[in-house]
Amino acid sequence: MKKLFSVGISIALLALFSLLPALAGEGRDEVEPNDTRGLADSIDGNVIRGHCDEDDEDDWFVLEGQEGLNPTFFIDFDEDELEIDLEIFSGDDLVAHLQGWGPEDVTLDIPGKCFIHVYWWSGEGDYTIEIETAGGFCEGEDEIEPNDTDDLADFIDELEIEGYACEDDEDWFVLDGQEGFHPTITLIYDDDECDLDMDVYSDDELVGSLNDVDSPDSDDFEIPGTCYLHVYAFDGEGAYTIEIDPE
Repeated sequence: MKKLFSVGISIALLALFSLLPALAGEGRDEVEPNDTRGLADSIDGNVIRGHCDEDDEDDWFVLEGQEGLNPTFFIDFDEDELEIDLEIFSGDDLVAHLQGWGPEDVTLDIPGKCFIHVYWWSGEGDYTIEIETAGGFCEGEDEIEPNDTDDLADFIDELEIEGYACEDDEDWFVLDGQEGFHPTITLIYDDDECDLDMDVYSDDELVGSLNDVDSPDSDDFEIPGTCYLHVYAFDGEGAYTIEIDPE
């Protein structure tokens, strides 16, 4: 009898846990609580599905760079059941505020980390946010935008990096130590299309730069700390390769 009783309790608990997302007003792509910016759900796809009601008035999401620099956001919900607004941030900057009684879309310039805030006005129901990559998606094979600052640097554990430098865009990479303490680093690009420069840091200290007008550009660097690479277009735009030769 005790064994049967414990099995029954286990089944009941499993059923309760399976119902908790629905009871909390949670959409398929959100994990509650995501009611503040600090609790934002990390999203790596291009579709977000959520749910809002009077007991769940705020949903926050943070994207992983899949939106690029100039994405278009489509928000869709049943305006007969639900009224919500949408705020979109680039870092700490509010870049859009969508207010309306029905589906809306907007194309934005988002150079920084993208946060999405959905908040409830009335009713109850599901919503969908679709993200479409538009022009200005300035991304190379080994980079994920936005990687425009050192704290957004793409983590690299290889000895070769493929990137793309645009005007008004900066690329940052942080290495995993594979470079050693005295690497030779080479920057390669098509100098008929662009003039690219690169700064090399050991932790917060600038230890050297590659800023010749001809490609390939190469030098040796002393890097006792964590290595950060900062690539930017001095003129034009184009693809580049960074080769790292440990010593």
